[in-house]
Amino acid sequence: MSETFVPITRIHKNYDFATRSATHVMIAESLRNRKPHCKANCNSKEGGCDSCKTPKKEENQTTNKDVQIVEIVFKGYRKVLSTIKFPVALNDYVIVLSETGLEYGRVNSIGIIAESKVEETINKEEIPNIIIRIATADDLLKIEEIRQSEREIVTQAKNFSRECKLDIKITDAEWQFDKKRLTVYFTSPQRVDFRELVKLLANNYKARIELRQISSREEATRVGDIGPCGQALCCTTFLQDYPQVTIDFAKTQQLPTNNVTRLSGMCGRLKCCLLYEMQNYVDALKNYPPLDATIQTEQGAAKIIKVDIFRDTMLVYVFSADSFVNLSLEEVQKLMKDGKVSVPSHSEDA
Repeated sequence: MSETFVPITRIHKNYDFATRSATHVMIAESLRNRKPHCKANCNSKEGGCDSCKTPKKEENQTTNKDVQIVEIVFKGYRKVLSTIKFPVALNDYVIVLSETGLEYGRVNSIGIIAESKVEETINKEEIPNIIIRIATADDLLKIEEIRQSEREIVTQAKNFSRECKLDIKITDAEWQFDKKRLTVYFTSPQRVDFRELVKLLANNYKARIELRQISSREEATRVGDIGPCGQALCCTTFLQDYPQVTIDFAKTQQLPTNNVTRLSGMCGRLKCCLLYEMQNYVDALKNYPPLDATIQTEQGAAKIIKVDIFRDTMLVYVFSADSFVNLSLEEVQKLMKDGKVSVPSHSEDA
């Protein structure tokens, strides 16, 4: 016998309940009033998120077909946008002129996909052209030599840090393409005086040395890895910044919080993906009473055990029958409308 589930989008709460919704108890105040993660106007009723649609040509965008926007990704998944007047292909290596000198990067996206990443307030003509040329065969050989050198530098920097007795973890090293600047990345639980380490590296590599302390999230981004979902880490693919994720996100989604390690990513912090479905829970829980509410069912008084927003059901425990009963969303809505749901005073004040 098949069950019939009614999607929550088909049920509209067009009347005022005397009680507060599940959102007021299960979701913290800061999360209830939080703006959606997507920067686009996702409330559009034209079908889906606007950021996923093909961008429309705005009046302030140039119509010069000879100029196109490309996104370049550097080591450590650092990304920048540039205009270009000669043809390039996806994954081509290019030589770029930055504020500190010559760098090399890889073309990560071009055309419409790259243009969709341009903020609405930025004119396409204001994006600088920092690409000098497509990498030649000699450039590619030099890039391979640089990468091999960087691996050796990490090992050498670790030895130098032990000599200096510094409580740091060397994560990565990055040469500029012109080898005039060397950046060494490290993590540490506290601020470190690394001046002696800089002197040792400068004497050894005859270049300008920059030691940069990064967070555990930045370390995971630079190193890269595969998440428990089987996909590349979000911070190495599409995330442009690191969103703030708290344990309230897990509680709202009714995930067990007794083992935080299962909710943590490769960086040791709470997974960024806890944020992605948060708005769905916020919207869906508005159709249900809070978990500490008491419901008068046909079998007697009952308390709420769990809300399943995917099946649009609510599991309740009936005291008199000493049994569990599943109520559909339509039944819950009817009970709330009939005033058969009572909420404790502390929930009304929440």
